[in-house]
Formats: sequence, C-alpha cells, structure tokens
Amino acid sequence: MKKIYRLFLLLCIVCLFASLLTGCRSSLSLIGAWTPAGCDYAPYGYPDYLILEKDGSCNIEGGTGVWSVDSGILTIRASNGLYSVVCRYNYEINGSELTLVDVDDNSDDAVVYERN
Repeated sequence: MKKIYRLFLLLCIVCLFASLLTGCRSSLSLIGAWTPAGCDYAPYGYPDYLILEKDGSCNIEGGTGVWSVDSGILTIRASNGLYSVVCRYNYEINGSELTLVDVDDNSDDAVVYERN
C-alpha cells in the first residue's frame, strides 16, 4: 500500500511539472521579433511590428512596455510618451507564424505575423 501511495505521489508531481513546463514553453515561444506576414503594415488595432523580450519587456511601434500571458491571452502594455495602449490578443503559434485575434474586438479577424 505504501508503494502505491509513493507511486501515485510521484506520478502527480511529474504531471504537475509537465503542465507547468508546457505553459512556460508556450509563453517562451512568443519571444522574438514579429512583423505582419506578406505585407508591411498590419490592419488597424494591430501593431506593425512587435518585439517581445525574454524579461517581459517589449517594443511595439516605437513604444516600450511589458507583455505577459495569462489564461492563453497575450497582453501588451506599452507607451511612447504621448499615448499608452493596452492590447489583448488570443494567440496561436504554428512554426514561425504567430496568429493574433483581438480579444476586445467583436470580429474574429486574425492577423498572421512571421518571426524575423
């Protein structure tokens, strides 16, 4: 009985670490420089370029700020000294492509970015 308990406890710990690493990996895969795929400018409400740093800082269209991922939503808070923005996106990464969908917009329009 004691062996079964230890085995169960070990299995729970392994599953916990696996789920934590999976969540971290998805956030870490966002790190890098991104530009709209196939064009020079993104549609209104989306950045024309996006640089996400490992330390949580970011550069977005000349402004600087911070980024985070919570519950699968990429949140960017940035300012260029004249104005501040808070952008929230559902995101999906497929290879070197990042697809963003504005959470606060009622449309399901997606913008695809490519890693530079």
